[in-house]
Amino acid sequence: LVFASISFFLIAQKTEQSSNKPGRIFFVLVFLFVSGGLSDLSMKVFNETLSGEVSRVGFSTLVFTSAALIATIISFIRSPNPTKDLERKLLSWGIVLGLVNVGSVVFILGALATAPGTLVFPINSVAIVVGGAVLGIVVWKESLNKVNIAGLCQIGRASGRERV
Repeated sequence: LVFASISFFLIAQKTEQSSNKPGRIFFVLVFLFVSGGLSDLSMKVFNETLSGEVSRVGFSTLVFTSAALIATIISFIRSPNPTKDLERKLLSWGIVLGLVNVGSVVFILGALATAPGTLVFPINSVAIVVGGAVLGIVVWKESLNKVNIAGLCQIGRASGRERV
């Protein structure tokens, strides 16, 4: 947790392109860390208690269908004109992202069936962070400063320590 906190601090530092405040970014990263941990916990609980009774695809479909339904209800409550705000392009990208996430959960649950969570979750987390950074650089032309890069390296170190 100490190494993860250091990583959050380093990654949250401003780059030339960033207009966000480092403090806000830090709290968003902490929220993602906690919610990601809860997500990992739910997959571990599924693997240990329900995997013999319910299929991985069925579980993933139920989780993401529920999330889509909740998000839709929230959108209708918060938006003055939800049908206008719901553009076809946005809906299409939301479906694509949902399908990718379902595949990701099925893959992780499969990995948990063959390897311990102390190995699966850190590797998955580091891959997500590094993959996201590379995608940001390549696709959206984002830049990282030396402190951000140190934070990314620290994440790998924190994940390695997590298993000890």
